[in-house]
Amino acid sequence: MDDPCPPYRLIIVEGLCRLIYLGHLVSPAILSRLLLLWFNPATVEEDVLRQTIGIFFQTFPTSVDGAQEQIQKATLPTLRALANAPSSSPLAEIDQEAVVRFIVSLTRVNHELIDSQGAMAMVLCGYLARRPTCPESALACRMLALLSPPRDALTASDLAITLRDLCLKLPDKQSCRNLTRYLGALEERASISKASSIGVTTEGTIQAEDTITTIGRNTSSLPQPLARSTHVVINETVQEEPEIDETS
Repeated sequence: MDDPCPPYRLIIVEGLCRLIYLGHLVSPAILSRLLLLWFNPATVEEDVLRQTIGIFFQTFPTSVDGAQEQIQKATLPTLRALANAPSSSPLAEIDQEAVVRFIVSLTRVNHELIDSQGAMAMVLCGYLARRPTCPESALACRMLALLSPPRDALTASDLAITLRDLCLKLPDKQSCRNLTRYLGALEERASISKASSIGVTTEGTIQAEDTITTIGRNTSSLPQPLARSTHVVINETVQEEPEIDETS
């Protein structure tokens, strides 16, 4: 892909895109290179090349199994390349905000019914926890601010605990603001889930009490057993009438 001849570069890109799309090649590193090549100002006049890469990324998340996992693994190398690009490199002229937003948009297109944005957030938070002062931390924090919180409330709560400590270690205020924004979304998700669980528990308790009351009411309306009689019937002795002597 670094071939200086545009026709050769186009052939290489078309072949790689086809192999990845068909599932014959799994390479987050190549995905990262394709992303950077698409946004690279040096390829602004290569319309066919840009169109090929654009169509690939339009269909890749919705057609390839495991696409979201590959995108997650390609994200950090992409951010690292942008953050560490020397001033003489064409990569230094790439709009970093556009790249971050585009990667986030790829995580929203998901046919695998998984929490792709939550998984991406876990990858970024884990990396920031290990390397909070790395050059690409600002881009990672910016991406977190654009992501939705995880669907699982327990995961959101765990990430919130991690980010509270991480805010104190970030080198710049803008990164801290982005992280604080995402932290607020995490805490909101965790609190909503907690309130929902409390509501379900309360509703279940009320229903149980209503059931017990109904059972008691129905029991009182049932025919009650007859009390055993305490009266004793004394059999009267019947005296026989004396027989009349007919001879007399």
